[in-house]
Amino acid sequence: EQKLRIASEEYTVEVSGLPKGRRLTNEDLFRGLKVSYDGTAPQLTVSLSNESSDPFLRTVSYEILQPAAFYDLGDTFTVKASFSEQEAIQNEYIADLSDKTTQKEYTVAGADSYLREPSELSKEQLQTLNEAAAALFGDATEYGLRIFSEANLMPIWVNGKTTFVWSRPRLISAYLNVLRPEYYADTAMHTNDLKLVYMARLSQADGVSCDAEVVVQFNGLIQRADGSYDLGLDSGRIIAASYRNSNIRDLVTNSYDKEYEAKKINVS
Repeated sequence: EQKLRIASEEYTVEVSGLPKGRRLTNEDLFRGLKVSYDGTAPQLTVSLSNESSDPFLRTVSYEILQPAAFYDLGDTFTVKASFSEQEAIQNEYIADLSDKTTQKEYTVAGADSYLREPSELSKEQLQTLNEAAAALFGDATEYGLRIFSEANLMPIWVNGKTTFVWSRPRLISAYLNVLRPEYYADTAMHTNDLKLVYMARLSQADGVSCDAEVVVQFNGLIQRADGSYDLGLDSGRIIAASYRNSNIRDLVTNSYDKEYEAKKINVS
């Protein structure tokens, strides 16, 4: 009708003037990812945050594959990066990535950790704990009557009160009680405690006295990520005392033995 004749049904156009795409790499994807640890090993939690300044990489989301409730130092976990391929193209990235390229494995490190081996405590640190414990020995009212009864001694009262006091505490043994791995997920339980056992003199106002064993406990001994230590000195308290060695032995080595392992510390 328009008197037009088709010379050819195909016409080749050469593409030009487009920017060259940059191939998206594993390093690109994870460069802006910040991995943080909260808590204290072996009860660490992991958080992920995207801190990239690149407009496209800021849109990438991250997730931990098969996440665990808690992590310990040395544990590994895999993070997967997800993004819109269309967004990548619009930002001049070539996004032909495999699963291997979009995943990265991390090893837990650089976090606070509870002490779990006696070898982690130096002699100097044990002495610091010993000095803090010795300062707790004073009034013995809480234990005096029972211990005098165990020793078949007669208590006296002054102004209607007993007059029991501790003196001359001497460290005789120490145990690091460590939570067993199968109970790590129970955050209601303390992960470690240190029990220092003393021989101390229990006396009353008339001079009558006897020796008894006394247990001082410290909770939550930690090695910080920077290498410093928190020995939990403020947690120190006398938790038991007895004239009978068997009572003390059961407390420091057998109590809660299902959940905790008692590891003896050399105090010599």
